[in-house]
Amino acid sequence: MEAHVLCLLLVCLAVTVNSMTVTTQNTISNEINKLTATTDVNRIIIPADVNVKTTHLAGQRAITRQMKKLKKMKCKPYLKMMYVKDLMEETDERKDRLVVPEVVAVKRCDESCSYCGNNLGQVRAKCTATKKRNRMYTVRYLDDNDNWKYMKFPVMVDSKCQCR
Repeated sequence: MEAHVLCLLLVCLAVTVNSMTVTTQNTISNEINKLTATTDVNRIIIPADVNVKTTHLAGQRAITRQMKKLKKMKCKPYLKMMYVKDLMEETDERKDRLVVPEVVAVKRCDESCSYCGNNLGQVRAKCTATKKRNRMYTVRYLDDNDNWKYMKFPVMVDSKCQCR
């Protein structure tokens, strides 16, 4: 909106300038040049008082904030929700039964929650498990006689991760 008003003002000044003497015209042209600068690429009128350094600093601050957030994303095991039936062996006949709970929390090294990169925001490695251990999970299932039975099953969980 301000750009349109400024454009209209410039057109009015140009019409007025055409009827003035050359000396006055040069003075007004100099004032117009001080007020605005044009870019051919975008065809946008940009006020001359916009400080490019200020814009640059604001952008740099935003990038610095983003980098701080990335660095907080440590390469470590995060809890992930996993379906029990996906963790069971393929040959387990209880896989077709009703299982409660149907999901469990398992620690995994997860690239989507970790950052393994440099100070420029460029990923340089993957967050991979360096240490794993077996953990036992207990769930209930409904047997053939509609009775609830308990079952324990082992799951490999990531206990340590590292950028590699």
